[in-house]
Amino acid sequence: MAGYAEAVVDLMHRMGRRVHLLGVSWGAVVALQVALRARHLLHGVVLVGASRGSGRSAEAASSMRARADELRVVGAEAFARSRAPRLVSPGASEELVSTVTQIMASAVRLPGYAYAAEAMASTNLSEQLHDVDVPVLALYGEHDTVTGPPEGEAIAGGIRGAVSVSVARAGHLANQEQPEAVNAWIASFVQIAHRLNPDRPPPT
Repeated sequence: MAGYAEAVVDLMHRMGRRVHLLGVSWGAVVALQVALRARHLLHGVVLVGASRGSGRSAEAASSMRARADELRVVGAEAFARSRAPRLVSPGASEELVSTVTQIMASAVRLPGYAYAAEAMASTNLSEQLHDVDVPVLALYGEHDTVTGPPEGEAIAGGIRGAVSVSVARAGHLANQEQPEAVNAWIASFVQIAHRLNPDRPPPT
C-alpha cells in the first residue's frame, strides 16, 4: 500500500502545489497513507467508504485475500455480479446496480487485483491514525456493509479534529448513490480545509 501512496505523493510533488485529496473505498486507504507521508502537500483529505485496512484482524485479511481466488475461479463478470450489489444500499435502483456491475466487470483484472488485495490485507492503520495532521472528512453510507459506519467512526475518532458523516440512503458507494449530498459535503469541507491549510511553499 505504501507504494501506491508514494506514486500519489510523487504526482503531487510534480504539481508543485497543495491539493485537496479525495479517496473512495480502497482509494481512501491510499489517501490516508498519503496524509501520513506528505502533510505539507495537502489542504485536506476526504474519505468515502474508508477503512483502516483489512490487516486489522486475521479474519478480515483472510477474507480479502480470498477475493483474488474467487475472481480467478469465476471470472470478472460473475465476480462483479456477485459483489457489485453489495456496494449499494438495498434501495438502490436496478439501473445503478447494473452500472456498478458493468464498471466492476470491465475493470477488475488479475494479477492486479491480487496485488491490490494483498496490499489491503497487509494494511492496518489503526495505530497510525493519531499521526494524521491534516483536516479530514470521513463520509460513509448509512447502509454500508463493506466498511460501514463502524470504520468511518473509528477513523474519525482516531484523527484529531476529523469529522465523520453518515450519508442517508446510501451504501458503500455513497458518491454514486447520493451524489448531490456527497458533493455538498465535499464542497463545504474543501472551503474550510483550504482556510485551515492555505497555500504556502512546501518545506525544502
